[in-house]
Amino acid sequence: LSSSHEAESRVLTIRSRAVAVVLSTVVIGMCVMEVVRLGWAWVVYEQGSQAVMRQDLSGGMEHYSHAIALDPGKAMYHKSLAAAHFQRFQKSGAAEAVQATVVELQAATALNPLDGRTHERMAAVYFFLAMAQPDTKRMALVQREQRAVLLESATSSYLQALEREPFSAFHRLELGRLSSVRGDREGAQRLVQEAVAIEPNFLPGRLWLARHYLDTQQLDAALNEYRQVVDRQSRYDSRQKGATEQQFLNVDRRELEAALERAGVRI
Repeated sequence: LSSSHEAESRVLTIRSRAVAVVLSTVVIGMCVMEVVRLGWAWVVYEQGSQAVMRQDLSGGMEHYSHAIALDPGKAMYHKSLAAAHFQRFQKSGAAEAVQATVVELQAATALNPLDGRTHERMAAVYFFLAMAQPDTKRMALVQREQRAVLLESATSSYLQALEREPFSAFHRLELGRLSSVRGDREGAQRLVQEAVAIEPNFLPGRLWLARHYLDTQQLDAALNEYRQVVDRQSRYDSRQKGATEQQFLNVDRRELEAALERAGVRI
């Protein structure tokens, strides 16, 4: 009996080990497959990005869609597909391209609701649609009465972007531009002044303020902003700048200079 019991124990032990080995192999295999799936999704996404850089939007969208099918939980893939759809809309005026843009941005927002940049992109789409001329082929789908709705949607999206990234100078500038279009010039000025207060070297904001001051006959204020632009560009001209610093400092002031001269302001 004792030897029979020992034999059964050995069999059970061997079977348990075999089951453990099988289960471990299955788990490892599943992990490897998951890593391969995510890695391949990234490879396909990169192929899509390269296609878009070659102006091959169709190829880019095909690769982006494939990447999303492999890894639907990555917001970046949805944002890139949205950008490609919007480029297609800008080129062809296809209504379905706009709808696809919004759908992909909504998906990206759902996946990463704290990313203010996604809300900013959504706002930019609404703002573009609102400002386009409804009598062009491109904007046949947008009627004049929809403009107010689009501007309201753009405002809401910019506010959400600003709520998530409260120190973004660009969000304040874009919301200021939108406020100006909607007729709130004082609110627009306040928003852009806040952007410049947060980032004193934010020259796109200073250029906007200078033009705004010119339009409202505040010539001394316009000249002051112009001089701030010239001074800060000169100060940092010889320094090596990162991407963000270049966005802040590399602005073209020639149009402003011409406007100041037309207004009789000596620069």
